[in-house]
Amino acid sequence: MGLLRSRRPGLQVVRGFGMVGSSLMFIEGLRYLPVADATAIFFVSPILIMALSVVFLGETVGWRRWTAAAVGLLGVLIVIRPGTGAFQAAAFLPVLGAASWAVGAVVTRKMSGDSALTMLAYSAVIGSLVLSAALPFGWVTPGWREMGLGLCMGVLFSIGQCFVVLAYRHGSASLIAPFSYVQLIWSGALGYLVFGSLPDSWTMTGACIIAMSGLYTAYRERVRALQKRFPA
Repeated sequence: MGLLRSRRPGLQVVRGFGMVGSSLMFIEGLRYLPVADATAIFFVSPILIMALSVVFLGETVGWRRWTAAAVGLLGVLIVIRPGTGAFQAAAFLPVLGAASWAVGAVVTRKMSGDSALTMLAYSAVIGSLVLSAALPFGWVTPGWREMGLGLCMGVLFSIGQCFVVLAYRHGSASLIAPFSYVQLIWSGALGYLVFGSLPDSWTMTGACIIAMSGLYTAYRERVRALQKRFPA
């Protein structure tokens, strides 16, 4: 039980629900969307994190970053293409996942006193409780293959979460954030290798716009951090 000792257990619970909700919405979206499309849409999360930081962390966001956020939303709309025959209502699932992730990320910023293992432990416990409660409504007995894949997914997800928490502990968000866009490359490559699907030109265009928006936002955060550290 030592891992569950937290200075702010209430926030840990909120963060746990945010992480679980993010995973559930994104995975559900993969049932209907190509991996690259779902990943590109999910990258609206930095914009949502910025907006929530203003409300819950009291951060100040200038017009440049709001403009970058608007450009990023334009990129998401290009990928989703509402009002066209290519639009799928399932595209809102990764959007909801991104919103859930944003809540968890903002809460994480408020819990600098708890260890990475404590955060992972709370996420694991809450995830187990939520999914166990949902089992009677959609239980399908898994085979050895499904159990092996599920185990691999859980291990890889936990390792990834641990590295993300440690990265944000030891480095600035503006320095770390751009590396997340490597996922766009991995998702496109793995989507092709595993499922034989390639992102279309609209998805690639929207993903590039989203990435540029996020990179500029990270750059502006870096500039602001330097201005605070070395005022003129």
